[in-house]
Amino acid sequence: MPRLPRFIHIPKSAGTSLIPFLDECEVDFLYGVTGKRNGKHRPVVQWKDEKSFKFTVTRNPYTRVVSWFLYLQRLFPKKFTYTFDDYVTAKGNLDEFATPSVWIPQYFYLCDVKEIINKKRITIHDIDYNNIEPKSLLIERFLRFETINEDIKEMFNLQKDMPHLNKSTYDDPMAYYNDKTKKIVQEHFVLDFEILGYEKWI
Repeated sequence: MPRLPRFIHIPKSAGTSLIPFLDECEVDFLYGVTGKRNGKHRPVVQWKDEKSFKFTVTRNPYTRVVSWFLYLQRLFPKKFTYTFDDYVTAKGNLDEFATPSVWIPQYFYLCDVKEIINKKRITIHDIDYNNIEPKSLLIERFLRFETINEDIKEMFNLQKDMPHLNKSTYDDPMAYYNDKTKKIVQEHFVLDFEILGYEKWI
């Protein structure tokens, strides 16, 4: 009997678009903790022993950070007055606008991290960088945000294009960065660059 695909949803990596699209295409897949799909942003280790085919969508760390910054600007146009430099320097910990889930490296949603398996919500403080090895990845199929339309059509043999919901609009994500903020992102998301194969901007 074929294994059902299990989608591991990393925040700000096209999951909001992908899930309704797969539903519309009548693709049978697993997602979240319950039948109502609660607990959507959960690490794959929670389903380590489940006999499912686990897949995810990863995203360039630089554009992922820019995307969330712009999302906060759209969501709170009057209250969110921080600059991009403020946001990156604080790693998202800005009082009422704190976004700890986005600053958790993508890699930790995808590997065998026993310390977070029973937590309802994980933060950057739950992560031990020294306790992770490349061999502990539990994902079988990696799709890329940058090529998600082609990737998802090929994986599920679909013909129609996937609409992109909550899409951030920017011409050049590099324009948001200076040497200081690039270094912060590179050091904080070092495993995303190294393990998931994203190139660092010089």
